[in-house]
Amino acid sequence: MDSKAAPGACRIWRSPDSDFYGDEALHAADVYTDETLKGIAGAGFNGVWLRGRLYDLMQSTLLPELEREGRPKRLASLKTVIERCRRHGIAVYLFFNEPLAPAADHQVWASHPQLRGRALDHSLAGPVISLCSSHPTTRAFMREATASVLNALPGLGGVMLITASEYPTHCWSHFARRSLSDGIVDTPGKPLDCPRCVTREPAEIVAELAGFWVEAARRIEPQPRVLVWNWSWSMWYPDPQAQVIERLPEEAVLLIDWERGGRQQRDGVEVDVDEYSLSYTGPSDRFSQAARYVRRFGREVAAKLQVGTTHELASVPNLPLIRRLHEKLCGLHRRHIPGVMACWNFGCSLTLNTEAVALFNESPEPRGEPESFMHDLARRYFGDEVDTQAVLSAWDAFVRAFDHYPLSNRLLYFSPMNYAPAYPLTADYRDEPMGWSWIDHQPWGDRVDSFLGPFSLSQVLTMFERLAEEWRLGLTAYRGALRTQHERNDERTARHCFEELSCAEMIALHARGMANILRFARWRRTAMQKQNLSGPCRIAPDPEAKQIMAAQLQVMEEARVLVEDDPRLGYHQECHAYLCGAERLRLGIERMHEALSHA
Repeated sequence: MDSKAAPGACRIWRSPDSDFYGDEALHAADVYTDETLKGIAGAGFNGVWLRGRLYDLMQSTLLPELEREGRPKRLASLKTVIERCRRHGIAVYLFFNEPLAPAADHQVWASHPQLRGRALDHSLAGPVISLCSSHPTTRAFMREATASVLNALPGLGGVMLITASEYPTHCWSHFARRSLSDGIVDTPGKPLDCPRCVTREPAEIVAELAGFWVEAARRIEPQPRVLVWNWSWSMWYPDPQAQVIERLPEEAVLLIDWERGGRQQRDGVEVDVDEYSLSYTGPSDRFSQAARYVRRFGREVAAKLQVGTTHELASVPNLPLIRRLHEKLCGLHRRHIPGVMACWNFGCSLTLNTEAVALFNESPEPRGEPESFMHDLARRYFGDEVDTQAVLSAWDAFVRAFDHYPLSNRLLYFSPMNYAPAYPLTADYRDEPMGWSWIDHQPWGDRVDSFLGPFSLSQVLTMFERLAEEWRLGLTAYRGALRTQHERNDERTARHCFEELSCAEMIALHARGMANILRFARWRRTAMQKQNLSGPCRIAPDPEAKQIMAAQLQVMEEARVLVEDDPRLGYHQECHAYLCGAERLRLGIERMHEALSHA
């Protein structure tokens, strides 16, 4: 972020207590209290974002079937938050992923069958049908609905739009016509199955949808910003997705992913960066190309990145990769990018990392010298008498550790990393895939091949072993510095020492847990090959397996002590659930004791 930010440059955050999947607008006034907003403003942010669902907030004469009950209460809650935020110098932004595809059995299809677009059975939304945005009635509906939302919320800072991927919306939204590197989206072999949209470019549809919001915003004073996010436009067009950018309304702010579209070496393997990452500095080539291209039109650019946690490990409050974070902040400053959306619906805690952002932005000159910056940050956050050399040694070891992280979307989305310390190792192999990493689900899967991505099992195991060892070295220095400082500090800095050390301790257990899971999978694969078995099956543990199981049990026991002392640990803010909390650890410990007793 540019410390000389232009007036009104958006620096957007949100509360970790706000529930993206719940009725976020309805409960906004309960979540965004003056105390919460004071903390967010104190960390240097001047915006907060909440999820907006069009059908929750709109009025429509064209498609009244899509209106949901409770609109007045939601609007009242949002108006309260807008006014409360104004007093703290904070603007409110609503995130929209619209028009959301209604369920296949929704009553709107009985009344308006002509609006049916592409049908899709989505892994999270279920069977849905796109409201075809190429039909004139849908266009008129979107114009009416967007205006009804913005007119009802005077003082709204703006909206942020995702127009590809995520939940199904328009007919092109989940239809890739280019091969992607995310390991998730497959390129279809057949044309788009909507007779209207197949004749149109997805860029045309995206620009049209953004245009409805811009058109409505133009009639309001002060005019809300419209941030159009380039998330997953790469499913249609090569970088920098010029076909979309050049069609956008001139008032649109292009929100560009800082890391997606990058490349990096990980232990000798070149990998695509297709997600948020704190271990990869960026910016990606995609960001750089898109920023240069949009500025040809004289338009504003903002960056999307995460400064707290990412899918690399999201069930801890933050990843203290301070040198990498500083490099990102310097990169933003050099490129004159003052506007940022700095979190998604997780990684929203105010921690050491947000303090680093605040410190960087406070100086009238860029804080470009890393050693000086980190020394100042250590003293500011942990107290003047802290052993800054030990702290910086730890921070650098943590960065070296995550240089071994086997970055790939398969691992980020499907590995047990977020709950590795609670994962039991048993003789029973069910041969079940792991499932989404940010969703609270039981039972957990056990098929490691489902998350290896471009790496082999041996490669991923080696990377996590190296990560765990480097982190251990840093943790030794961190303990020496922060335990001593915790005992002699004031209440605020003592709390910082306790929280950051407990977070670092927990990260070490996640790394060790992943290494144990992968070692056990390697042992099981070898044993199955020797016994000519295929899954599902049961394999009696031999001495090697028992040793690995005992090591995982030790991880569980250590994690239980940590999470009982620090309830922030093990909690995933996106699904609002303890993926690795005290209860999960207790059950895992019981299962491990039982498994070892019968081994």
